[in-house]
Amino acid sequence: MRDGEAQPYQLGETDRKFAIQWQGRYHIAGGLFAYIANETPANARVIGGYPTDQIRRTIERLRQAS
Repeated sequence: MRDGEAQPYQLGETDRKFAIQWQGRYHIAGGLFAYIANETPANARVIGGYPTDQIRRTIERLRQAS
């Protein structure tokens, strides 16, 4: 979603895994969440107040399960 509008995406999957092709890259630094668009990397956004601890825990849980 962007400004309430669905954005295009592609899914890839096997019987054990799936992947989402994002339109940019994401980075977590402490409590900040950064998004860098693939097409316009100069328009990076940094968002404070994002649930970064929960995202980190979820990533770690998923890595341990694979």
